[in-house]
Amino acid sequence: MIKRILVFSLFLIVSTFTFGADNFVRAGLLKTSLTISPGYLLQRNCNNIYLNGESEYFAEDRISLRGDAFFYSGSQTKPELMDINHHVLFGVFYHFPCKQFDFYSGIQPGITIARPLPPFSYLDYVYPETKALPTLSVMTGVTFYLFDYFNFFANVRYIHAKYLAVYYGPIPLDELTISAGLGLQIQTKRKFRIQAVPPF
Repeated sequence: MIKRILVFSLFLIVSTFTFGADNFVRAGLLKTSLTISPGYLLQRNCNNIYLNGESEYFAEDRISLRGDAFFYSGSQTKPELMDINHHVLFGVFYHFPCKQFDFYSGIQPGITIARPLPPFSYLDYVYPETKALPTLSVMTGVTFYLFDYFNFFANVRYIHAKYLAVYYGPIPLDELTISAGLGLQIQTKRKFRIQAVPPF
């Protein structure tokens, strides 16, 4: 077991100096991941749990288009505030590759499908309506490219949304989420090298 760990560690060290982030972070790169993400509502003492999936495509060497979906699976805080609180986001990211690391930041508008639980309704026994809410998200994070098809990533995201028109007033849903895990990637475009050809 120790020998395997040493071999794997040596592989990581060698690959760090063998490959550079520019071998991965370029136009045509397609990435995807699926992970469980905790969320922390900022105005209320409430910790949510999401199933988070994302897909990202690099339209330029340092510019990518990314879509994220957050499926609300419940809260660790009792009583729960929300019955439904799903997010769908899409936006643009800028990347700062360094060796095998890729640091990035971006902004994603989107929608939140939300419905609070009673007593956040006109009557305690009446459920509020399910609503589509305008949402804005900003995110920063880092990816470590292990080799051609796998990467490790970690990011933190701020989500701004607000549920309106309930008896007790608007419910702010501003939230911080943290995501980390193993991602997959493939390069959809070959990297061509221009070689100098002698005139004769």
